[in-house]
Amino acid sequence: MQEGEGPPSALAYHPVVTVLADPRPEDQIHRGLQAVAKAVATGTGIRLEQVWVHWVDLPASRTFSRSRVT
Repeated sequence: MQEGEGPPSALAYHPVVTVLADPRPEDQIHRGLQAVAKAVATGTGIRLEQVWVHWVDLPASRTFSRSRVT
């Protein structure tokens, strides 16, 4: 995602991550969001405050994994 006419500067760069997962308790979601944000910040060398992470619960029977619909 890019805003403006040129590539963003390191200060304006905001990676956006969407996590698609089975519903989980709120504490697990919070830990997961923090872990993803920290990994992206570390991997890209940007500040944690610049990372945006969005969690989306997948509805039951709408995902195929482990050789079956879950």
